[in-house]
Parts: sequence; structure tokens; C-alpha cells
Amino acid sequence: MMNPSVGAQLYTVRDFAKTPADVRATFEKVAKIGYRSVQVSGLCPMDAAELASIAKDTGLTIALTHTSYDRLVGDLKNVMKEHAIFGCKIIGLGCMPAHFQDGAEGVDAFVKEFNPIAKELKKNGFLFGYHNHAFEFQRFDGRYVFDRLVEDTDPEAFQFILDTYWLQYGGKSPEKIIRSLKGRIATLHLKDLKIENFSDIKMAEIFNGNLDWPGIVAAAKEAGAPWYMVEQDICPGDPFESLTISYNNLVKSGLFI
Repeated sequence: MMNPSVGAQLYTVRDFAKTPADVRATFEKVAKIGYRSVQVSGLCPMDAAELASIAKDTGLTIALTHTSYDRLVGDLKNVMKEHAIFGCKIIGLGCMPAHFQDGAEGVDAFVKEFNPIAKELKKNGFLFGYHNHAFEFQRFDGRYVFDRLVEDTDPEAFQFILDTYWLQYGGKSPEKIIRSLKGRIATLHLKDLKIENFSDIKMAEIFNGNLDWPGIVAAAKEAGAPWYMVEQDICPGDPFESLTISYNNLVKSGLFI
């Protein structure tokens, strides 16, 4: 069995989580694969106590969430109350909203808004995590967006949910970025990148693509990443099958045993 720090990002199976009954069935399937932790993302709206009960019944730890921008900005107290019910300390933002992405001024406005939010979460025993895509590796006024997020935020409160696929897609070495953020990685998203037909880039199951997983995992362990979530936004067939393939490949690799 794999280390429980390796879980499933439920955004992968979002199409199978449209009702509370679907969510329970999804948790049961993910637990049957062998995962012991999950990230809550893309699920239907539901009562926090009911979701916590489903997690408990299926033996799955809710390690972190992706929570909407609107709720983080406008309903933070209730967000914290819900996460306390989950027993979950990491509260993530899945993406910088589009209206902040149009230049240095927008990115700086995002930082100004989220530094206090991250500090408030930290003060109350939670941790904010920012999830990257590839657009963070464009430059505005000579600086990468990603560098602004790293350098202009509070390192104790503003942490990162690093996505290996998007780091590579953005032209960066996942290992180098991971090592550069020692102590600031809330979670690592394990997502492979596959090249087909010379220029066709696709998401793939772990070890079915081109990423250097032994190097990535070694760097993440050195950097102190506490959680690793397997994610595949787009799957070639059944998303549960993709989660199973990734799980089995990781078990065979021995990287987390």
C-alpha cells in the first residue's frame, strides 16, 4: 500500500460528483483503488458535516481543498469553520481570477488582496495554498508572474500547490522550482506530460508521460512537501481507470513506500 500522503485530486473525477450520493460513491471508488487521502475540488455543493462523514466512513483524509475566490474574499470565516469540520488545514485557490492576469498591475492587486487573507488563515491555524498553471511564467515589466507571487508574499502564510504538468508546460524544470520553494509547498500535484505527434501535448497517467518522477519526488521530499495529489484534468477514458493506473505505477516505483 502506498503512503497515505499520496492522494487523489477529486477534480479528476468531477463529472462523477454531481450529487451527494455521487460523492459518496466516488469516495468509495477512490478508497477501493488504494488512496487514503483526497483533495476536495469540483464536487457538488454539500453540507460540510455530510462531506466529513463520507470521508470518515470511507477512511479518506481530506488533506486540502480548492475553494472559490468569491468565498475566500467574502466568506472566509465560514470557509474556516467548514475546514475545521473536515479536519483540513490547507485551503487552496485553484487559479488566479482572469481579471488579475492582464499585467503587472493586476498581479500586484491580487498579491495585495491575498496577502492579508493568507495571514488571516495562518493566524487561525490554516494554510493558504496557491495552485499554479502555466500563465504564471509570462513576464510583466521584466518579472515572471510566478516570481511576484513568491517574492511579494508572506513566506510563512502564502504557500503553493505546485502542479508538475503546468510547471513543465510553462518551460520550467519542476525539480528546480520545487527545490527553490523549500518550506513553502503545501501540496504537490502529480500530473504527467506526454508528447504525441511531435507537438501534441497531453496530460497522462503518472509514468506514462515524459516527466522525471524519481527526480521530482526526491526534490519534493527535500523541500518538505507534506502532501502529493494525483491529478489528471483530461483522461483518455474512465477517470477512475486513470487514477488506478497512476496509483499502481507509483506503487510499483517504490517512491512512496
